[in-house]
Amino acid sequence: MAGGVIVLFEQLLNDFKERDLAYRVIDLNNRNYFIKFFAVIIIYVKLLFFIPRMDVIFFNGTAGEYKFYSWYVVLISKVFGKKIILRKFAGNFHEIYEEKFNLFSKILVSYALKNADINYFETKYLISHFASIANNPKWFPNIRKRPLQVHSKRYRKNFIFIGHVSEVKGITEILKAKQSLGTDFTIDVFGPKNYNCPENLKDDFKRAYKGVLSSKEVISTLLEYDVLLLPTFHAGEGYPGVIIEAISVGVPVISTALAGISEMIQDNKSGIFVEQRNYIDLIEKIKSITVDNYSSLSQGALKAFENFDSETVMKRIFNEIEQLD
Repeated sequence: MAGGVIVLFEQLLNDFKERDLAYRVIDLNNRNYFIKFFAVIIIYVKLLFFIPRMDVIFFNGTAGEYKFYSWYVVLISKVFGKKIILRKFAGNFHEIYEEKFNLFSKILVSYALKNADINYFETKYLISHFASIANNPKWFPNIRKRPLQVHSKRYRKNFIFIGHVSEVKGITEILKAKQSLGTDFTIDVFGPKNYNCPENLKDDFKRAYKGVLSSKEVISTLLEYDVLLLPTFHAGEGYPGVIIEAISVGVPVISTALAGISEMIQDNKSGIFVEQRNYIDLIEKIKSITVDNYSSLSQGALKAFENFDSETVMKRIFNEIEQLD
């Protein structure tokens, strides 16, 4: 399974191709350079060489890339009279900025945010947080293409987790719920493992774990299940891509009401919220879904996807960029 940032950036490049826009990619990840010690210098030189040759600069970055490069990209763009757009991936940038950046890093990143022509943030709460700093802040959510198929809306008590299999994603709570619910409910787990399973749950985990899915297999696999489980308490959670993929085919979600997730789904309409680290509540929420309310939840999920439909969102994004000319 490709990481969320990689998926989002590849989607952007595909949108460039579909619109016949010429582009040049400069890799800002120093781990992808042969000589990592000189990677930062090499990247600075590349930016200085290519920015003057471009019409619009579209900086897509993680918190670390904002710290090292955003200010430099904005500075060079302004010197050469180029339009500059910043796009921040993921949802915990406000916490990193406030708690982990030192004063010097804050000054550099603030300069970038204040002087960019557009600042795109993945979540609405990030827009609110940086409203006093960032020039022209706008919403660029995690997006997906609308699939050709949707769920049948026939409820069969089949539940699925897809993602990084780790403690902070709520796997222990899922396994405890599976252990208590018995054989009437199917709960399967997919994804790369980084999980130290408690001894008393190892048999349940062995039965539940089904391996890793490729990106192309996610939608077809979701269609085989009724509800996505994501009782996450991961601090860096923004808009989980798997939730968008689930609601795109009408599969509702049982998830925690983290800041980003609560912007994606409505409780008892497109999904159901569950308390963090509370497997008893998870059991109750799983049992609350029945043949009587499932169709309504599925319809609500499809409705919620409209905010994350790539065709709709990218049409708006490119209109906003064109208005900069």
